[in-house]
Amino acid sequence: MAKSTVEYYVNDEWVSTAPTNAGTYPVRVTFTMNSGVAQLDPVETTLTINKADRQAPPAPTASNVGMTSISVTTIQGAVYSINGTTWQPSPLFEGLTPSTDYTVYAKYPADDNHNESPASSAVIRTSNQSTSAGTVQSEVYTYDGAPKSLVADQPTGCTAVTQTFTGINDTVYGPPLRLRRTLALIKWL
Repeated sequence: MAKSTVEYYVNDEWVSTAPTNAGTYPVRVTFTMNSGVAQLDPVETTLTINKADRQAPPAPTASNVGMTSISVTTIQGAVYSINGTTWQPSPLFEGLTPSTDYTVYAKYPADDNHNESPASSAVIRTSNQSTSAGTVQSEVYTYDGAPKSLVADQPTGCTAVTQTFTGINDTVYGPPLRLRRTLALIKWL
């Protein structure tokens, strides 16, 4: 025998370069014989490259936690779930309940050359809903005929801040009644 030639059937053609991706490939070996030696028939077989297993990714870690959302630090190539069933490429979960523990999962999905990895997980708690009225500046003014106001922080989850003051004889000072109604409607929208 002078030489043998090995060919692999890859992407609908016979090639001499061995495949590197997972799959099962037909293989054909042909022989070139020396002069005067009987020709051998080609041999056909298969080559199988199995998908590689993956390790679970690191456990998810919170990058931002809100009252109704959790965002975890991105893990390159991973997908995420908050229920272990529905997976998404985004590490952001919204529409959650305040002050609630959630188990956030991460895994590497299967691809052409890898099996799906086991999932890793971490328990992350959404933040508490603010029950504070926020911070209101305290001031003492001396009457000078000019309007006075205070500065009030707008607490998380609050849609509007309305300032009213109760003065001597329970007189209420603040936006005109019409404006107060408008602000109240805005709060409910």
